[in-house]
Amino acid sequence: MTSIRRQLLIWLSAGLAVTTLVAAFAVYTRARMEAGELFDYQLQMMAAAFPRGGYGEAPATGDEDTGAGDVVVVQIWDQNGAQLYWSRPGSPILQRVEFGFSTVATPRGEWRVFNTLIDGNIVQVSQPMRARRELAAGLALRTMVPLLILLPLLVGLIWITVTRGLKPLNAVASALGRRSEDALEPLPVDRVPAEVKPLVAALNDLL
Repeated sequence: MTSIRRQLLIWLSAGLAVTTLVAAFAVYTRARMEAGELFDYQLQMMAAAFPRGGYGEAPATGDEDTGAGDVVVVQIWDQNGAQLYWSRPGSPILQRVEFGFSTVATPRGEWRVFNTLIDGNIVQVSQPMRARRELAAGLALRTMVPLLILLPLLVGLIWITVTRGLKPLNAVASALGRRSEDALEPLPVDRVPAEVKPLVAALNDLL
């Protein structure tokens, strides 16, 4: 037998779940985009805040710290291409990239790079895309938590609302069940919801 309550709960809960998931995906996507913009801004600010001189000698090339995937690498060259500074020896050298922001593929994965010209020197600030994606995903997931927590609460609210909405039908059924076989007085209609009044009126006509 088809249950009105079950049908209402299924369809309302399904619609709410789909809507919440779509909203959560939109929030997740937007949060990742904004996180990427924030990371780009940080790279730009790091390049602008770097000291204008006194870099010291460029460290010797090595493989130390090559496993660090969450670092920001700063490299500086003069106009002749001589390296003046390298904050992370062993990280990829991304010298041949355009000014401004760009994404460069390396044997160690993609890097987000910002190049600018300061006092005649090329200042480059770069960061692994893998680290950016992980950080952005973490931030985006945290923004989704309230929506996911709210979903079961809304489902519970739907269940309570549907149950309360169907109480008048239960009340009519109980009133009919308590009546004797020869009771022909009409059922009261003063406190019956408008949606149930046609049913009660038809029963009264039948009585």
